[in-house]
Parts: sequence; C-alpha cells; structure tokens
Amino acid sequence: MTVKRIITHIRPHLDDICAAWLLKRYQPGAENAALEFLPADRRVSEPDADLGIIYVGMARGRFDEHKGDVGDCATTLVHKAIKGRIADPEEAAAIAKIVAWVLEEDTGKLNAVAYREFTVPMVFQGEYERTGRDSSAVAELGYRLLDALLVSERNMVRLETAWAKRQEFQSRYGRAVALVSTAREIDSYGYAHGFDLVLYMNPDGSYRNIRGRAGTDIDLTAVHEALAKEDPTATWYFHHTKKLLICGGELAPDAKPSQLPFERLIELVR
Repeated sequence: MTVKRIITHIRPHLDDICAAWLLKRYQPGAENAALEFLPADRRVSEPDADLGIIYVGMARGRFDEHKGDVGDCATTLVHKAIKGRIADPEEAAAIAKIVAWVLEEDTGKLNAVAYREFTVPMVFQGEYERTGRDSSAVAELGYRLLDALLVSERNMVRLETAWAKRQEFQSRYGRAVALVSTAREIDSYGYAHGFDLVLYMNPDGSYRNIRGRAGTDIDLTAVHEALAKEDPTATWYFHHTKKLLICGGELAPDAKPSQLPFERLIELVR
C-alpha cells in the first residue's frame, strides 16, 4: 500500500518529526510520502480510514497519543508498529535509543537539562523563526539531524558492546580504562563512568589516544617524553593542555603510526 501523505500539525515538534521520519524509513510504501501540516485542532472524523494517509501527533488516530495513550508519544506509537521491520540488530538498538530520548523530551523530562537553549528542540524553534515560520523547513532539518543521529547512536551501540572488553587499572593519574575498538567517543564514555584517564586504539593500530579528563591536574608530559624515546618514528601529537596524546586518525592521515604494543602504552601511564 502506497502512503501518499503523512500529516502532522503546523510547527511540528521533535516527536512529530521523528514519527514521520520512522514511517518514511520503515513503513512499506511510505518512503516517498509527502509531509503536510494542518492546525493542531483540526477535526478528522476517521483518521485511520484511508490507508494512504497517516496522521501523526494529531487527529486522535493510531499515532496520536492525545487520544489517551499515557506514557506514549507519536514516536513511540510508530516505533511499536515498525520495530519488527528493522532487521539489523545494531540499527534496531540505535533506533530504540533515539525513541527513548524523544519520549523523554516530549514528556518534559529534559526541560531542565543544562544548556537547554542549545538542544535540538530549541534549534527547531530557531529554524521555524529563521525561515518565516516554515514547518517544512523544520521537518527537513529534523530529518537530516535524525539521519546523522542514527549514525552516532549506532556507534554508541558498538561502544557499549566493546566496553565489556575494557581494561580497568589504577594509574599514576587516577582511575584509568583502556579499550581497543572502532567506536568513537570512548573518552567521554569513560569519563561518564568515573575514569580520569582513557586510552584507546582502533584494532589495526592506526589510531591511538591517551586522554585525561578536563578539570583534573593530569599532566602527560612524562608520558610524552617516554614516547619520544621509545617510539621516535611515530607522529605523536601532544596537546597544549598536556592532557591529550594522539597518534594517527582522520585529522592527521599522513601521521606515522605507532609501533608500540597497546599494553606498553598502558604500562607508560601506570
């Protein structure tokens, strides 16, 4: 069945945009559906009667929580309908993370977070005003952000899986953790779990990172000096904060990789 139109209210919220995004990705026949906007109070006598039209977040249909679905939002209602179609387990887990975040936002649980003015809903508000109150512009921006967020959340799923193989140890700089993984944001994840120093390397050894948590008095000068002696052919970048040592990576594709075993890097910071 071809879905010709997805309809939500004027000035769509994150919840409504995400619901439409999920439908266009996972609902068969909806990938090319046009997104249209109506006043939020528009009455529709039988919102689910025409299978070629799907209402989200309005009209009291199956994907509108306002009909009495306490604890749900438009996104969670759509997710329940389409989650069985997501074949890739990693993608399914990433989508579940996004849906949980949208529900928290839609139910007001994130209204008091730090730096609220820099969050996605506030960006949408700014885009709506910037474009002369253009609901389509907000939705298009939302689709792009959600596409990018899906990539990031897939990375987080990989990181959470890899985290089980971490090495925890006490270093001269405080609690430390080391991990070999292709995932990104390992340092932030480590800090969030109470570590002061994070070491990680990708499996082929072309990227290595030793990073101390901001706000500490960590000074990696001694480690940098040791690397200069033991690993002189490698291109190690020592950040001016003295808390970061990097070898390789996308920002320095011509860097000469380190030849030191990962276990030796761990020994240097103990």
